[in-house]
Amino acid sequence: MGIRHALRQAGKTTVTRRTLASRHISRPFAICANFPECATLLPGYLCLRLNKLCSRKVVERVTSYSLTKTAELTMHFPSLFQFLTGLHENNNRPWFLHNKPHFDILNEEFPELVAEVGERVRKFDPALPSFEPKKAVFRIYRDVRFAKDKSPYKTHFGAVIGERNMSDKLRPVNYFQIDHNAHLLISSGIYCPPPEILKIIRDDIVAHPAALTRALTNASFKKTFGDLSVDDRMSRVPKGYEKDHPLAPYLMNRHYFCEATMDLSKQSTKGLARKIADTFEAAMPVMTWLRGIKGG
Repeated sequence: MGIRHALRQAGKTTVTRRTLASRHISRPFAICANFPECATLLPGYLCLRLNKLCSRKVVERVTSYSLTKTAELTMHFPSLFQFLTGLHENNNRPWFLHNKPHFDILNEEFPELVAEVGERVRKFDPALPSFEPKKAVFRIYRDVRFAKDKSPYKTHFGAVIGERNMSDKLRPVNYFQIDHNAHLLISSGIYCPPPEILKIIRDDIVAHPAALTRALTNASFKKTFGDLSVDDRMSRVPKGYEKDHPLAPYLMNRHYFCEATMDLSKQSTKGLARKIADTFEAAMPVMTWLRGIKGG
């Protein structure tokens, strides 16, 4: 639907090349080379995708410029980085609305990446329930009601692999995001649990220390992550727990997750879904440990 909708909308704005030259047109817009007889104002990224599809001979042109055949599209990462960089530099509503066609296409393609990652994760994690990729993607709009930073938009695309069930605070999740610096963040576990969930996890560490130790000493986990994140770790063991406990550092955690990063500007994005899924697989010992903790 993304490309068909964009073409229908773009078809309403037909101009000449001379008119284009006399107007201020931002970088995301260009003339689609596959329709030279009618200079249609299309998003430049859409032109790139259509040119690629046409070169594969999987698109048929009709007078209405709709597509009667399409091929499965994959995430076009250079365009994603370009859009997020522009948004970072112009984080305001006018810029976003002007570049909305660009965002709409990226927002159609990102769930396809999420779906592919989910299919790969399910091969080694049968416990992963079925989920709708579009609903797994986080909205780009920020909640600024109580924030000092009033920037209206996030400068990254992010999603969980699975259901976004916010009611189960003890359920660990797999999450990844790509930001405007082309940095990929991959994370697995539980972030910012409420006090009652923190107590349940800490009590389980004391009662079953071998379970956490087994997860942390797994070879694949250690190679990929090294250890659990120490983000926002307390400076002392919380009240009610022994200071000299063998796993005392982990009792001071406020979060129980592991994370890895990749700089996509320095490596190929080919096979990225596989790389993300492989990283999630390395986190399975921690996910298994957290899933084994019984609540309340």
